[in-house]
Amino acid sequence: MNKLKIIIFGVGSGYERLKCDMNFDKVEMLAFVDNDIKKQGTIFNNINIVSPKEIHKYSYDYIIIASQYYLEIEKQLLDMGIEKKRIISYYYKPNDINYDVKYNKHIFKLFFKEDMEEKNKRQLLPIAEDGKKMYNKNYKEKEDKWSCTDLNYTKSIIQELLKEMKRLGIEIENCSNILDVGCAKGYFTEAFRNFGLNSYGIDYSDVAVNMAKDSFPSCTFQVMDGFNPRLNEEFDLVFVRGFTGCNTHNLNFVSEFLNKYIKKLK
Repeated sequence: MNKLKIIIFGVGSGYERLKCDMNFDKVEMLAFVDNDIKKQGTIFNNINIVSPKEIHKYSYDYIIIASQYYLEIEKQLLDMGIEKKRIISYYYKPNDINYDVKYNKHIFKLFFKEDMEEKNKRQLLPIAEDGKKMYNKNYKEKEDKWSCTDLNYTKSIIQELLKEMKRLGIEIENCSNILDVGCAKGYFTEAFRNFGLNSYGIDYSDVAVNMAKDSFPSCTFQVMDGFNPRLNEEFDLVFVRGFTGCNTHNLNFVSEFLNKYIKKLK
């Protein structure tokens, strides 16, 4: 069996996760690529790290993007004249309509160790731990790329949500308990409180939760693994928006951990 010849774009934490899934007997890694000039020209895992300009020197099957900034990297590669079908990304945003999930997964199955659906079921906690480190790093940065920090915007979203629920005959009364899963810095949690609800938020990022507590002291926030919730209260509404577990896993996996929240509904 011929090995797939691949180039990995990115040598950070994204690759550390990717390599755990790879069957190295099925691939020939030609090079790493990174935009960081300091890394270019060095050796990583006994393989050269080169600049993007050197990609054309290699005869490869696919370039695997191992970075959360895959959209920017994909554009960079396309601008260099590289065919889109040769660009595969380990990460993707759920609202990215241009990301061909089926095609990317088909390629990954050619050299991944095992079926990812089964792996996801077995590795709940490590995935949560990886996510915690990644999100903590993001929340510490001056520019937060992943969470919403516009209270007027979150209030408008919640207003529309409550209006639609009412239209469907679902009434949420004042002082009802609402749980925001993956609350980040708490802006959606606070938005619910603005409509008279008792708002609780959980997130696995202690950095985000501390920020939420400082910004919105009238809400209740707790550091908690969203995959394995430990909840004492019952809730009238569980709000899950932008939670990593729903964005990155298959529906069977998602339904399993969401059932844990259904048990906490009044």
